[in-house]
Amino acid sequence: MAGDRGGEGRDSSKCGGATRGVRGGGKCTRPAGWGTDHVGVGRCKLHGGSTPNHVVAAQRVMAAQAVATYGIKSDLPPTAALLEEAQWSHGHVVWLRDVVQQIDPEALVWGVTEEHEKTASEFPGVDVKKMAAPNVWLKLYHDERRLHLDLVKTIETLKLEQRWQDLLHRNGELMRQVLVAVLARRGLAVDAALASEIQDEIGRIAGPKTIEGRVA
Repeated sequence: MAGDRGGEGRDSSKCGGATRGVRGGGKCTRPAGWGTDHVGVGRCKLHGGSTPNHVVAAQRVMAAQAVATYGIKSDLPPTAALLEEAQWSHGHVVWLRDVVQQIDPEALVWGVTEEHEKTASEFPGVDVKKMAAPNVWLKLYHDERRLHLDLVKTIETLKLEQRWQDLLHRNGELMRQVLVAVLARRGLAVDAALASEIQDEIGRIAGPKTIEGRVA
């Protein structure tokens, strides 16, 4: 990303945050993400780069960059893709849980939301604003847990739907065999055409029902 140009001609390799220098109207020239855990993207530590909103925004940018770099088309069938994604998601949940468990409990609900550099005042330094807010790692952990549970529910629903359809098919086949046997005992010949008609009628009556019993 170094050297790339951002919106309105801004150099995305630099922080670009507004500074209060003697001349005023200046832009921070520190490397993008300087002093944060998203070095190379977004504002530096002194211009809000460590606040939750900036961290999340930077992570989205880095995720988009990763997809552009590593994303490739997959030929996995949908069900297999869901299973693989659920496995990856579970790994993410475990990893994020370890990260959260290593954070001080107070820091999980209380932290820095804004840092502002003072350069033109009598007492230069950094103003720090803190407030009660969920830690970004805690939020990511809960979001990933919800995603993982949704994936598991979807996979289990698909499995139930498939088992239900298999059961309908087996029952239909048994009904066909019973009807053919009864007709044969009555001396009625059942050729391939009649057997197919019986099977179609069974399927029509049963219908493509879902696991809730409603017609799909």
